[in-house]
Amino acid sequence: MSRSLIFFLCLLCTQVLFCLPASGFSRTVLLGKRFCDAAVAVCVTGSVSYDAATGLVDFHGRMGQVGVKKGALRITLHAEQRDGRTKNVVLVVPVRGKSFALVETRARFAKGWRDAQWSQQRCRFSGR
Repeated sequence: MSRSLIFFLCLLCTQVLFCLPASGFSRTVLLGKRFCDAAVAVCVTGSVSYDAATGLVDFHGRMGQVGVKKGALRITLHAEQRDGRTKNVVLVVPVRGKSFALVETRARFAKGWRDAQWSQQRCRFSGR
């Protein structure tokens, strides 16, 4: 093999090893879901991922048409294990009054809930 090919392969292996997260991989638990408050004043469409090693729940989405100024959309998610244990987590999505804006938020959850089934329990908007 040529020196440049060996160098390229070593560089590629190094990149793969250093770019992998040390905590493991996150799993998308809700994909492309629409979250709206009861009055449908605010809606956000996005995905929720969970990293069982760190216990972090991430939300990435896009605001829908916003008819309010500012506030927070509180999304309560429900996780249920196979053995019947349940737990909730609340994601607080800041609403800045801009339609179609990208939003992100993160919350802490219990570690190790790899095979939990996730669902939306409630979604409420509180304005300022």
